[in-house]
Amino acid sequence: MNAYLPSSPHPALAFVDWQEVTIFSTVAVVLGLIIRIWMIEQTHGKIREVLEKRVAQRTGELERSFRLTKHVVTSVSEAIIVTDEFGRADLVNPAARRLFGIAMDHDETNDARRVLDESYPEIHELISTHGDDIAQRRSFTIDVDTSNEKKILEISAAPLDGPLHGNVLVIRDITSALSLLEMKTRFISIVSHEIRTPLTSLAGSLDLLDAGVVGVLPTQAAELVNVAQESTSRLVRLVKDVLDLDRLESQRVDLTLGEQTSDTLIAEVFRTLQPQASRKRVRLVAEPAPDTFVADHDRIVQVLLNLIQNALKFSPPSSTIVVTSLRVKNEIQFVVDDEGRGIPADALDGIFEPFAQVETSDDRRNSGTGLGLAISRGIIHRHGGRIWAENRSPVGSRFIFTLPLLPKEP
Repeated sequence: MNAYLPSSPHPALAFVDWQEVTIFSTVAVVLGLIIRIWMIEQTHGKIREVLEKRVAQRTGELERSFRLTKHVVTSVSEAIIVTDEFGRADLVNPAARRLFGIAMDHDETNDARRVLDESYPEIHELISTHGDDIAQRRSFTIDVDTSNEKKILEISAAPLDGPLHGNVLVIRDITSALSLLEMKTRFISIVSHEIRTPLTSLAGSLDLLDAGVVGVLPTQAAELVNVAQESTSRLVRLVKDVLDLDRLESQRVDLTLGEQTSDTLIAEVFRTLQPQASRKRVRLVAEPAPDTFVADHDRIVQVLLNLIQNALKFSPPSSTIVVTSLRVKNEIQFVVDDEGRGIPADALDGIFEPFAQVETSDDRRNSGTGLGLAISRGIIHRHGGRIWAENRSPVGSRFIFTLPLLPKEP
């Protein structure tokens, strides 16, 4: 029904059906809501699709990571045991099963846990006794009887990262390695007592012959004696170097630490090597820093002697060897620069290995034992320092070693 509104300022609206307007407005609002809901659902659908893809991708990555981790754990030769916070085995890889004689056809963790807990209480005791040490990632050595055979095991323990509580044990059977080490020690002992003594006697006898105690030797005989003296001296140095290297590698070298100054050490080494440098017409230059540091006097002198003698060996006449020391943060750094032919780039990394020598056409009559740099590395590492070699530009070699100003007690 039409309504008549005489007071309306707009006569055209006098006959508007307000009920229809209200219905139309309501329908429009509902349609707008329906469209809005549809658009939200479409957006949510796209978001859900993206999230599902990401979840599937992440799940696939986790599965691949799990398979890779499982493959690594089951393939490595080292025995791996994961224990809970009470020291009970939660994971035992195949290498650990072989080591401890656990049947491979039993896949249940409980079976491995039972065998380890009942037959090898040493591992449980290790966890319970050294819990604080394991938190600091330390290694331990224990004796166990496996398959009626006594074995020595080295166990590296580390706590589990993340929300899980427990430890990861990596176990290595070092019985054979220790046996070989014992054999090596016995051999070195034989070298020390059975070879060194007759060599000393031989060197003394040759010196007496060379001094003419039994009369003046013919020229050819004198030359042969000189060759024998040189060879004997080299063999004596080789025995001494082998013994030094063995003591360094087995940590049986006691350092006598004291305050040192680099200028005093370098001056002492220069006094020893000056005659050799003069014969080769090589100039020795020192540029020391005034800092004081703590080190073993004799051992650092030995390192400097090795490095500077090595530089003299390959330095041409009229060249210069510069020995520098400077303070770098909490370290004292020594640098030996020469003007020789340098070191092949592929030999820089291995030059500190025992018996490593760079093959050249140089005269090898004055060559060393090949152990000087290895011994130097052992001494510097024993002090807690570092040592390396570089090539200078355009020619020459540079040997650098560092020492902490205040090293830890050995």
